[in-house]
Amino acid sequence: MGSGTQSSHRSEAHLSAVRQLSALFEASQRARPVFLLGAGASYRSGVPLADDAVKRIAKEVYARKKLGTSSTARVMPGDIARFLSEQPWFIAEPGRLGDNFPLAVRQLLVPREYRREFFRRELRPFNGTSEGYHALARLAQRGLSRVTLTTNFDGCIVEALSALAPHVPRPVEINQTPDDHISFSVYGQEPMVVYLHGAIDSYTDLNTTEETESLPPGLVEMLKQMLTASPLVVVGYRGGEPSIMNGLFQALMQSTLAFKCGVYWCDLGRAPLHDRVEALQSAIGGNFFNLTIDGFDELLIDLDETLRDQDVYRPSARAEQNSPIKTSRSLALDDLDHDLILAKLGEYCDKVLRPRVDRARMWGLLGELGLVLADANGEPRPTPEAVILFGKDVQSLFPQACVEFTQGGKKRKLINGNLIQQFAELRELLDSAEVNPQLRVKTSSSSKRQQAYHSRSITEMIVNMLVHRDYSAAEQSKIDVEEGSRIRFSNPGGLPEVVLKRLSPGADGEFAPVRSVTDIRNYSIADVFYGIGPMDKRGSGLSDAKELMLEQGGTARYLVEPGNTHFIAELFQARQQAPGSSETALALHPFGAYMTNHLRFEVMPGAITTVDQQNSPKINVPSGVDLLGQAMPESTHVLIRQRDRAVSFCKPAVLGARSGTYKVVDVDHFAGQQGGHSTVSHLLREHFVRYLRGFQADGLYVEGGGHRAYFVKLTDDPVKIRYDAPKRSGVEREMVKRRENKRDVFHENEGFAFDVIRFQGAWAVQIKPFYMFTEADGRTPLPPYRRTKLSTSRMRFDRNQAVVSDLGFWSRYLARGAATVQLCPTGDYDLLMAGAFHEIEIFDPNAEAGQ
Repeated sequence: MGSGTQSSHRSEAHLSAVRQLSALFEASQRARPVFLLGAGASYRSGVPLADDAVKRIAKEVYARKKLGTSSTARVMPGDIARFLSEQPWFIAEPGRLGDNFPLAVRQLLVPREYRREFFRRELRPFNGTSEGYHALARLAQRGLSRVTLTTNFDGCIVEALSALAPHVPRPVEINQTPDDHISFSVYGQEPMVVYLHGAIDSYTDLNTTEETESLPPGLVEMLKQMLTASPLVVVGYRGGEPSIMNGLFQALMQSTLAFKCGVYWCDLGRAPLHDRVEALQSAIGGNFFNLTIDGFDELLIDLDETLRDQDVYRPSARAEQNSPIKTSRSLALDDLDHDLILAKLGEYCDKVLRPRVDRARMWGLLGELGLVLADANGEPRPTPEAVILFGKDVQSLFPQACVEFTQGGKKRKLINGNLIQQFAELRELLDSAEVNPQLRVKTSSSSKRQQAYHSRSITEMIVNMLVHRDYSAAEQSKIDVEEGSRIRFSNPGGLPEVVLKRLSPGADGEFAPVRSVTDIRNYSIADVFYGIGPMDKRGSGLSDAKELMLEQGGTARYLVEPGNTHFIAELFQARQQAPGSSETALALHPFGAYMTNHLRFEVMPGAITTVDQQNSPKINVPSGVDLLGQAMPESTHVLIRQRDRAVSFCKPAVLGARSGTYKVVDVDHFAGQQGGHSTVSHLLREHFVRYLRGFQADGLYVEGGGHRAYFVKLTDDPVKIRYDAPKRSGVEREMVKRRENKRDVFHENEGFAFDVIRFQGAWAVQIKPFYMFTEADGRTPLPPYRRTKLSTSRMRFDRNQAVVSDLGFWSRYLARGAATVQLCPTGDYDLLMAGAFHEIEIFDPNAEAGQ
């Protein structure tokens, strides 16, 4: 059953079981439940149950012995039944066909190598890993379940966990061979899979009657402590094997105090419990719980959904106390940009389907990611990787952690800041019209217009540079653009040794990338980049970049320098006869990143408070004046007033609301009520207006209606703003320009209209640059009819690139260069707005058409 199935279709007994089990898995529980899975768990994945496995064995052996062929096409069901009934060991009692499985293995699957080959071929997930296993993997990812015991040979659970890489460490697999028990740890952090009967690829041959009477030596003792302290949830297992029922349950009966934490036996309720299960129930009494479910997939999907807001943060299994990246002093949490962390971890949690963190819980997730560790005194300290990724003043601590950008080896510019800032700046710079112009690429039969370099190839190269470079090396990464030819990326550190050996570069150092051949040098950085979007599948970036460049009429080249000291990547555009003369236009390739005019709210309060103003004291609202001398109401807290209520993100106690005079409602639920959407939009807009008033010293004036802002002259001096453009720092932009005609003198004032909208499921401030036209004083607006005429005339000079440039300026100016902006003026809650306009990827089906 797929994940789209609604719980309303479940039986009441199943829903009761979900409620009972959910309580066991809640994050507040000290012990983590352990799953024990049987063949029924893999049935939807296409792995046969014991009954069907017996039939498959008999069918194949009958074909070999009776028909003299390996083909089973001519074997009929009657042949199978007759063949089995002729075997002296066959148990013919109704309902016990599955009990013949170990007997059929011993008697028919000989020699042993044939037995191993049969298992590998027949006992595998023919339908792919079912959704139930993926739900179980998500529970493990959130730390709600760590250990899975399985009687199965298939690798369904490992496949599901691997699909969540790199966010989930590679699971520890126990009892694949007798020698791997040393990897077992009760207190480990990685997911653990224990193959009670071994795994297919390293088959331990525990399926004959004698062999299934007990489990491997040492395995039961190894599991004792865990099963004493944790509830055991059994799903998809019929309980017919002596090795499990006697060798595990019976053997641990005394040491676990009759499984004091409980055995929760889940079955479909269609048949009586197996005799051995009934014996277990009788032996442990009230510690045995028989739960009826609708199926393994249904149970795990519903548990995952019910527990979607539950998360347990675990110390990182891969964090190192002694990082190879050195700094001159010890690092502190104050070295990190806390607002940026909160915003980006929110994106990360959304991507990997984990509950969003708040300011208090984000440190636990950083610890799990290996970005915060406890020092010798138990105090949390950020790792160098954390500061490089999220730091406030990175280059003062790690001067090498920046990128040198040049054009033809000249016009050197350093791209500084943390990796989040560097990524945004580099992508804007390298995807600009000057570096990545529009070309008309000719083919043998047609021509098409496209950018010189595929945007996705550029993104892959930037991510590769920032994520995989060796930050312990003293030198910087470098990017050099040769106009009309290529972009060269140079990274210190070369390739990891394991990758270098597998790729075998030629004498000149050049190599061809191979998908999935990878080794992550900076695992925590890679995990975050993958989670927030820029980084795609592990090991596919270089291959994808080259394929996309070939589609563009260019290519890509990868090499390592002698001694593996540096990794070099070069993107070559299609040959351009006259570099610099290309026409600039919007991107036309099939998949492109397009800038919207939306500054998204990356973190929002979860609840909204409404206070009854008729039965509650009025909230004090002091007043001030704006730049034009008009009265400007403003309270300490941001709130809006409606006819009979005040609305705010603040908690009731902060507003001084008395009991019985307020309501607290989930924001999404509130927005769905009549009039709620416009109220939330209004409240968010008021926060933005409050933030804009902090720019008054620059001459930015916010109109009283709260929908437009523009610059005005405060003195006779020019109104100029200095900011850092993608390719130049300290650029000056004049915001109020003097104009004159035959009639009079007036001014052209830059500004923007704004509103708060909901787009693609998220709230955002929508920015629309415009020009206000004012009188000779540079402050008083001209009459409307004159403004309309002048605006129409001015619009003729705005082209696509000018619009993009305007948006780039406004995002840099409004965010003051930061990646995120805190709009809550008091710190009572978090309301974080992105510091850059949101980008979306759009498919253009007409992009490949000749122009």
